[in-house]
This record gives sequence, C-alpha cells and structure tokens, in this order.
Amino acid sequence: MGELALSQTDEQQPQTTNSPTSEAEEARRRLNNLGYSSPDGLEDKIRAFQHDCGEAPTGALDDAKAQIATRHDQLTPPSPGKLRTLV
Repeated sequence: MGELALSQTDEQQPQTTNSPTSEAEEARRRLNNLGYSSPDGLEDKIRAFQHDCGEAPTGALDDAKAQIATRHDQLTPPSPGKLRTLV
C-alpha cells in the first residue's frame, strides 16, 4: 500500500484548543461519558448536570466547565440517587 505524506500546509495548520467551539464539544463529550447522552442541547445537559450536583442550574458552560472536567477526569459522576435520565 501507499504511504501517507503530509504536506507542509497540513503540518502548519494552527491548533486552537481553547476556542469556544472546542470547549463546548469537549464539555458535550464529557457529559456524554458521565451519562448525559440525551439529544438535548448542551445548555439542557449542563442544567441537568448542575441540578444533579446540587448546584444552581444556570446552563452556562463557564459556570460548570471546571466541575464537569473534574468529575469526568476523576470518574465521579453525580451520585446515582441524583442522576436522572434525560430522554
């Protein structure tokens, strides 16, 4: 088979890891991994997550970003008694 060769332009593409779109997508993936996998919008998932954590359900990513990352990375979703199904 052939080899994959990257052109200089492929290697020089800027990597924007902190753009609003990538932050939202990262939060969406993390929430999905924590059990918030409904077809609802991101704000609704964040509200449900905040509610299940006992926080004010603002739905704002900036309000929940750190908590989502911490619970995801430490594998500690909200307690099962609080977790609700989003269908």
